[in-house]
Amino acid sequence: MEGQTYPYIYGDDTLGHFAYSTYYKTIVISSNKMIATRRSEANIRHEYHYRVLRDSIIELERTYLQSPERPDYKLETRMYFDENHHLIIEKFCEAEHNMTQVLPPPYYSVMLERK
Repeated sequence: MEGQTYPYIYGDDTLGHFAYSTYYKTIVISSNKMIATRRSEANIRHEYHYRVLRDSIIELERTYLQSPERPDYKLETRMYFDENHHLIIEKFCEAEHNMTQVLPPPYYSVMLERK
């Protein structure tokens, strides 16, 4: 996660970057779930259960959300390797904590590199 950023545009149209390395320390992927460990609070872990639906498409379940009734609790998204052999998981990371009341909340993609 070190050095990973994602470009986004602020409300005033200026370009910013979301720094994954300031948010997640590690992401561990197993056959049916992903565990993301927060950097700022080492004991905070987010679990994402997933299942493969078809080629490069997964169903991602965000078990860190407080309410399973939320419409974005499960989401179909893409997971694939890019030309540089990074694993890309679209709509993985919650964009802003203060935006969680927006339905559905915005999510950023994440780019992972094997360590």
